[in-house]
Amino acid sequence: MKRRIAIIHFPLKHSRCTIAASHVQRVFHTNGFMVQHINLHQQLNIDRIVDILQKTEVIILVIPPLKISYTKIKYLLEQFPSNFFEQKTVVQMVVGGTQAHLSVMECCLTPIVARLGSTSKKINVLEQKRNKY
Repeated sequence: MKRRIAIIHFPLKHSRCTIAASHVQRVFHTNGFMVQHINLHQQLNIDRIVDILQKTEVIILVIPPLKISYTKIKYLLEQFPSNFFEQKTVVQMVVGGTQAHLSVMECCLTPIVARLGSTSKKINVLEQKRNKY
């Protein structure tokens, strides 16, 4: 039986966050994992998301440091009962331009993920500036 992974993200068109989430999905799928992608821009049916997450072993939260994005993910996580993430690995992945953007994880997501029973892993993805020349 394939191991199950859920990638939750709030996509913005052509954003680095969307590119990162797609890359993570391809890597896991290529390595034999069953990947379920949860797009918070399109679906926020809590019962359906709970059903998907109950069947997964790894949950990856991919977010840009925008208030609308982490507010929506925070709202979703607050709907789950305590210890919902016990026996699951939760990876928080924030895609931002500076170290300051990454504080979103520590201030907003880590306390909720801990309340849900998971000691989460954290991945910081800093965007590189490109020369225009």
